[in-house]
Amino acid sequence: MPFVGCEACCIAKKVQPYLVKAGVSCPACNQLMPKISFDKARIIWLAFLGFKSYREYLSSDLWGEIRRRVLARDDHTCRICNDPATQVHHNSYSLDALSGNLIDQLFSLCRPCHHRLEFKADGHKKHRVTVKYSLKNALRHAK
Repeated sequence: MPFVGCEACCIAKKVQPYLVKAGVSCPACNQLMPKISFDKARIIWLAFLGFKSYREYLSSDLWGEIRRRVLARDDHTCRICNDPATQVHHNSYSLDALSGNLIDQLFSLCRPCHHRLEFKADGHKKHRVTVKYSLKNALRHAK
């Protein structure tokens, strides 16, 4: 998943990190950009927003405001079981989702549904593609 800008230029905020097809050069430095992993993309987006880690992002005023907006949109109701929601799940870690410009990929969930969605029975975290599929399936069958 390459970016419009290379990692160094995105972090230096010379260009915004948006995903594009492979083989594109950074407009700021002309470096050909290699494919990078989803996890690396999230790190670059968070750095672009000024955060050193996802944990720091979750402790930020920005996330607090996004979380408040999502819970209000969903009437503080779990989108899976309709119990009171206390958590918000990122179904996307795009720059728009992380910055709060696009909240349609964020979902209010109760703690038990969020845990079932994110973790296997043995306590290990599920792969993100499995989580996306599980959420889509759960929302389709929600009460």
